Amino acid sequence: MGQQEDNRYTPGHGLGTPPRLVRSLDRLLRGRVAVISAPAGHGKSTLVEAWLSTHPEFSSHWVRDSTDLDEAVAGHEEGHDLLVLVLAHGELIADQALVAHALDLAERDARLRMVFTGRSRPEAPLGTLAARGLLVDLDANQLAWTRDEVRRALLENNPNLPDEALDQIMAGMRGWPAIVTMLAAEELTWSHTSKMTRLADSYIADEVLAGLSSADVDLLQELAALPSLAPLAAAWMTGRGDAAAQLSRLQAHGVPITWDDANTIQLNPMLRGYLIRELARNRPDRHAELSQRAALWLRNRGQQLEAIDLAMTVGLADLAWMLAAEFITVHLNRPELMHALPQLVELLPPGWELDMVRSISRGLATPQTMIAQIATVDPHQMIERNTTGRLGYTALALGMVRRVGYPDEFDIGRALEIAREADSSGVHELDLALLSVVRTEYGLWLLHQGRLSEAREVLMSALGMARVVNVPWAIVITLSALSLIHAEHGAVSDAHRLADEAILISSDTLFTTDGLDEFALMALARTAIDTGDLAAARRWLDQLNQHEDHLAENDAFRTHTNANLLMALGDPAGARRLVDAYRDQPRPTSTVMHDSLIARAAFDASLAMGDVAAAQQEFDRMEAMDLPEGKSGLVVLRARLALTKGDSRTAYGLLEPVAEQGGSALDNARHTLHALMIFGVAADDMHRGDEALQAFQRAGVLADRLGVNTPNARHTRMAVASRKEVPLTEAERHVLANLDSSQTLGETAEELFISLNTLKTHLRRIYKKLGVANRDEAIDRARVMGLRS
Repeated sequence: MGQQEDNRYTPGHGLGTPPRLVRSLDRLLRGRVAVISAPAGHGKSTLVEAWLSTHPEFSSHWVRDSTDLDEAVAGHEEGHDLLVLVLAHGELIADQALVAHALDLAERDARLRMVFTGRSRPEAPLGTLAARGLLVDLDANQLAWTRDEVRRALLENNPNLPDEALDQIMAGMRGWPAIVTMLAAEELTWSHTSKMTRLADSYIADEVLAGLSSADVDLLQELAALPSLAPLAAAWMTGRGDAAAQLSRLQAHGVPITWDDANTIQLNPMLRGYLIRELARNRPDRHAELSQRAALWLRNRGQQLEAIDLAMTVGLADLAWMLAAEFITVHLNRPELMHALPQLVELLPPGWELDMVRSISRGLATPQTMIAQIATVDPHQMIERNTTGRLGYTALALGMVRRVGYPDEFDIGRALEIAREADSSGVHELDLALLSVVRTEYGLWLLHQGRLSEAREVLMSALGMARVVNVPWAIVITLSALSLIHAEHGAVSDAHRLADEAILISSDTLFTTDGLDEFALMALARTAIDTGDLAAARRWLDQLNQHEDHLAENDAFRTHTNANLLMALGDPAGARRLVDAYRDQPRPTSTVMHDSLIARAAFDASLAMGDVAAAQQEFDRMEAMDLPEGKSGLVVLRARLALTKGDSRTAYGLLEPVAEQGGSALDNARHTLHALMIFGVAADDMHRGDEALQAFQRAGVLADRLGVNTPNARHTRMAVASRKEVPLTEAERHVLANLDSSQTLGETAEELFISLNTLKTHLRRIYKKLGVANRDEAIDRARVMGLRS
């Protein structure tokens, strides 16, 4: 039976198809079905034509519906070895019913060879054919021309085309066959870039985007701001959770989009360039906004250099140097910075910032000299910038000053003024990210100055902003600092919650965060010491002490925490040696908070060693420091000192206001807890049993609220250590630890395996030594002494 003329394929003529692709279709001789799916301009039909022209033994047909298919099969001439059916010559591959019908025929008739061509892969199940080796599957990545194939095509008209120009063309179009075809017909010179761009733009506008809606073009322009995409990146750039699915839809309509893998989506570079140029030409504000958003995504994914490169490429010099400033600040004194310096020097715009980076790369700059260099720059050059410039300068200045321990000689007043005044209203996403960094640095400065309440408010604000725009390193260090502040205030559960989150994010983030979770580790160690879990405290401090890259500004906090653990382990002499070693090192940049932490550790160690004179000396040091929020702590330390000297009356008088007001006289829950315990001991020494009992009960309620009410808790150990030693015998301590007011004395004696008379003798001696009148008072005193819970 003869074929209908309009269905019979006639080979066409055009630019030769690479032999590699023709050989791919030769595998049809071994298989049954080929699927060629790719966006417009990838040479699908040209490839089929080229292959059929080399195989005249094939009878071929275009088939667009089931009727065409049945007629072609029925009319196949006997004697022809093979029959090729080219299905769906158009935008989309054949409908599901046609595909299913065709595959069924191919299964039943070994003569049939089928080629599906279209802009998307058919949805009909092809897995069985693939498993049996009957399927050839070519997509856009395989159809893209290689560098050698592009070279051979272009050199026919351009025999002197240099390799550098060829590389640039190849990078620009990513082997897009339609562009290769157009360029091969042109004579290219060194000015080939403008001609290639002009030709590609014309093709993209007329053939690729002409049939799309304005909403689809807007979506593509939003996505073009990033060099490569993943589903999360597409959602970030567009604010649409279905952005990746929309890309699949657009690919099916001919837009050159490829998936390198499940998480790497690429717009063809020529298409991306066209979209960016059109946006920059017609909507420059929108272009700047999308570029900032893209740079923010790259920065948050740990690709800081790529973010800087993007900013420079689109002409946002202020943004580029700001990103560089943040990168330098976070990685100061780290290998990452030294490895990145050569590229930074190439990327950054000229100016004082570039000079500073060059001086680092040549080994001429220390953090101190960098700070001094910032200080010599004309303030108007740095501060009278746009919002991004001002915030970037401030982040750089504060960050560098923090990394060298806040030296007194550097005036950061203007930077702090900007940090305090910065407002989050009406700023772009990247400026909001910068603002979160500035607030983070400001909050850390307040923390290192001892202004804990202010620091907490500023850091909470910074944390909220950093979460909104996802600045991982700022989130980590802010959570860490907040956890330490809560630990200092005695809020164990809050400190744990914040510290755990900081460590979790630090372990998950792509951003280098070595050292940024130090405060979190300290907070966990501090709370473990407070609750008496010394094994956990040791684990946290071992992890902290193993950091290869300690933040120098945290040395005082780290030393103070390690000294606390040594004292809790019964080694006050070791704690004192640790403090002395810290002081032996030159500390030109110590803040009053740093000095106070070290003096407090020395005070505790001296007191535990019985060296009252040394403890008094450390107390005098702290009293001479004008530490913000430190007055309530000094009152407690003074009372501890008096109690240790045997002056219970002075300790009682100092802390009586705390006991009378239920702790509201102090602004720190930790100090309040210690004050109530010390007051209870002093009142008990003065035979004011009711007041002592009431203070202990209040302390118990507060300790419960803070999560530290255990027999081994630090507040209990401290109170016991602060009173005169009670010389109980081991037998008396055993009796005291096991007294039970709900039992008769006979029952208690029986449980202790002693006689009733022996028990009564022990009790008389215990009551006398403790200065108590009855069993209940003795039991309360045992709790203070840490003998029972």
